Amino acid sequence: GRQTPERVVVGCTEAVSSDLLPAALSALRREHPHVTVAVRRLGTEACVARLVAGEIDLGVARRAPFERRWPRELDATLLGRDRLWIAAPRKHALGRAKSVRLRDLAAHPLVLYGAASATRRRVMSALAPLGARVALEVDGRAAALAYSARGFGVGFLSLLPRSVPRAAGVRLRDVTRLFPASAFWLLVPRTPSGAAARLGVLLARAARAKRTLRFPSE
Repeated sequence: GRQTPERVVVGCTEAVSSDLLPAALSALRREHPHVTVAVRRLGTEACVARLVAGEIDLGVARRAPFERRWPRELDATLLGRDRLWIAAPRKHALGRAKSVRLRDLAAHPLVLYGAASATRRRVMSALAPLGARVALEVDGRAAALAYSARGFGVGFLSLLPRSVPRAAGVRLRDVTRLFPASAFWLLVPRTPSGAAARLGVLLARAARAKRTLRFPSE
């Protein structure tokens, strides 16, 4: 009978699913036209747990750039450092300031993601001690940009190192140096399926490519 098409389940963050995966999956489909792919938006802990349990085939998670403590069932490859950008309305003081300091950020309301978000934990680890508050909690980068553009507060974007964001209505600034270092890691089981192994190679290649990301902010 006909062979069942191979299925690959990927667990990753929003940055990876929208910035890296499209190019990698296009290349994979050219080589394996019958493969089917499912993408699950997962935080680091859930991604690692589901990989170890065999529920997903490949994952991209965030940890420190020099992380060594991965489960022995997984091969981990550093894809690149996680750059953090702020979004503020174009006429906002933070958009015009020569340099941005943590205390400047902490003085403004913040637009951030839910409690499970690695970006939120990273931002608040530095800003909460300075009295910062999350004024608006959103689910995803498009919403964060839309609310920032309307003056609800300072939004945050986490991007791969060679990605440069553009969005109407906001000024975007790289503030990575102000926050604890973080990185994107490709995680693959030690004995992956053929298509999952190949997708891992294509994701690593895509991570090295420079890209401009154009976000709608409405």
